[in-house]
Amino acid sequence: MPAKDSEVAEVPGLVRVLGVLRQRWWVIALCMVVSLLVALLYLARKPNEYTATASLQFANNSLTNQVAGVGGGQSVDPEGENNTNVQLVTTT
Repeated sequence: MPAKDSEVAEVPGLVRVLGVLRQRWWVIALCMVVSLLVALLYLARKPNEYTATASLQFANNSLTNQVAGVGGGQSVDPEGENNTNVQLVTTT
């Protein structure tokens, strides 16, 4: 047996590590499969969480009035216009 120990000592470190990896490939593959299954199980049981925020600003000025330099004028029913804008945003 001393001859085998001297052979192992002569093998460079990287080649030795690659040899061990080649012999134990099944352990690495098993760890990868188990990790994948655990991750998929976690994702399947985890409740979905979604959050979003938005900010909208409505302006009464139209682009044509701005280009022409004409004032936008006041709306006849500003409360109704605001309600319409809210309905436009909340409907799907």
